[in-house]
Amino acid sequence: MSSTPIQAGATSTDSGNSEFVLRAGTSLIFVLVCYLFQWHWLRSATLEGNAAFDALMGVRLDRVASDAVLWNGSLYRYVISCTFADVWCGALAFLIDLRRSILCNFRRLAIFTVALFAFNITRLSLSDFFFAHRIPWVIAHDAFAGFCYYAVWQYLWRTRSWK
Repeated sequence: MSSTPIQAGATSTDSGNSEFVLRAGTSLIFVLVCYLFQWHWLRSATLEGNAAFDALMGVRLDRVASDAVLWNGSLYRYVISCTFADVWCGALAFLIDLRRSILCNFRRLAIFTVALFAFNITRLSLSDFFFAHRIPWVIAHDAFAGFCYYAVWQYLWRTRSWK
């Protein structure tokens, strides 16, 4: 029979867990603040990117407003979750590395922002392509979106700026 001695005081794992909890709480606050804004410009930019990529794949969306399209007679409105603004805001707390310079953090955020926008446009267009090819919306869009949220989380976890 073996036993592990109990150590008094905080360990490095405890401090890592504490930092994770702090970052998760901050992330939640950032996401809640995100939903206080309408993000009109981003919804419009997302629609433009999505419609252009869809056209390359043979899916034609008819723009009827700055944040809405018609497809096969159904109206689709781009909301905040369509833009991944909530994902970006939530990721901020996990991306900032307090051990690095402001410039280094700014560069990391800039690269992440561009990559996330491109990833999101790809997500939306693939979802539209799947749906156009008769895959049910709940799978083509909703389940696929869940997978994409998970992929972003995996990236944040694997490149985490806390230990």
